[in-house]
Amino acid sequence: MKGFVRYFQRDNTTGLMIPGTYVEDTNTIQNGLKYYLANSIEAGVNKTLTPLFAVGQVPDSGDLNDSGIALNHWETSTISNVLNTDLNAGGTGSESYFEYLGSYVGAVTLRGTLILGHDLQAGLTAFLDEFAYYTINVTVPAARTFYFYWRITLS
Repeated sequence: MKGFVRYFQRDNTTGLMIPGTYVEDTNTIQNGLKYYLANSIEAGVNKTLTPLFAVGQVPDSGDLNDSGIALNHWETSTISNVLNTDLNAGGTGSESYFEYLGSYVGAVTLRGTLILGHDLQAGLTAFLDEFAYYTINVTVPAARTFYFYWRITLS
């Protein structure tokens, strides 16, 4: 199983990508994601990465039990922000993927570890299950939107 990330910022007025903000990298996939994928196709399992976070923000009570991409901040060691998260899937005959797209309308500093997780717990500071990690240190000005693509490829 391979994991890839890419991220960038867009200007909120023009919609254009900001030069110098585009990054492609690999990411850490936890064994739990492999088990999750296998278990989620089993009959009767009620454990999906839904509902996904609907708004990029500081976590609030509306995010309880939701899943998606969140930031575990270095200074607090707890989830400090969640990204509006959508799911895409696709592939070819020899390779399939699923991709989580997270976005956050600035201003925000994302400094810590982005986590792809399932079921934000009471207290809004941790997930029940964490599947992938990516270390990040990005500042997004108020007039921009940060986009983060997390692709998991199965071949």
